[in-house]
Amino acid sequence: RVGKLDARIKDEKIPLKYNLIGQETTGIGGFMKALRTIPVMMDIAEYVENYSPDAWLINFSNPSGIIAEALLNNTNVKMVGLCNAPIIMKREAIQRVPEGTSNIRIDYVGLNHLSWITGIYCDGREILQDQLFEKYDFINMKNIPKMDMDKELIKSIRSIPNSYLKYYYYRERQLQHMKEEEKCRGEVCLEIEEELLKLYQQPELIEKPAILDKRGGHLYSEVAVSLVSAIYNNKNEEHIVNVKNNGALDFMANDDVVEINCNVNKNGATPLSLKSLDNDHIKGM
Repeated sequence: RVGKLDARIKDEKIPLKYNLIGQETTGIGGFMKALRTIPVMMDIAEYVENYSPDAWLINFSNPSGIIAEALLNNTNVKMVGLCNAPIIMKREAIQRVPEGTSNIRIDYVGLNHLSWITGIYCDGREILQDQLFEKYDFINMKNIPKMDMDKELIKSIRSIPNSYLKYYYYRERQLQHMKEEEKCRGEVCLEIEEELLKLYQQPELIEKPAILDKRGGHLYSEVAVSLVSAIYNNKNEEHIVNVKNNGALDFMANDDVVEINCNVNKNGATPLSLKSLDNDHIKGM
């Protein structure tokens, strides 16, 4: 994290003075972080190119999509961008699958923190559209203020939205919430990390501290290790990652970085084309 949490706090608080969203990855706050982070990531990529050109660079640094766009289009490093939101959304979606289903396919499309699950296929049958209006209290990322989605909005988007889309769908409400909060998210994280460092100094600590659940980053380690394993062991597994589009989405340029289902093996991540995406809302976003 370039500038550490002190810089994140500025990313989140400065925009509020100008009635703009201050958030780690979205809006002007996210772009401020990108401007600090990209030059450092470009330096790291240069080191990888010079000293270990066959190595893979797996990036979690936010904003993950913009950093992937910068590195994949301006360096020769072998790189994949990661986020924990897709696996959280995918696990929530799987809870909708009927018992006894033997084959599951989940269609996921978008950019990092601007994404949707557009279909859930159970043994070849799409079930999401029939469920949406009855079960639309979707999972909420812990670092995003909870805000219920309007039923009319769900009718319009016909998909399960990423939690971060609330900063776009409900901009004014989110902005007001941020202004009214006693502390921004970065300040909360700083307090959590200070408490964690004190706890980690205790030799008798043998369990994960409960306060760690409040920090965010759920399932990061699982996502990273499973991706590395899929590359190293040539598994041909399906993972949702950030890669160049390369024709997978016909409404995006080939060199645009998208967050999409990919086949992952020793050659990296190859985006899997969606069979169809009849959704003007998503294309417009």
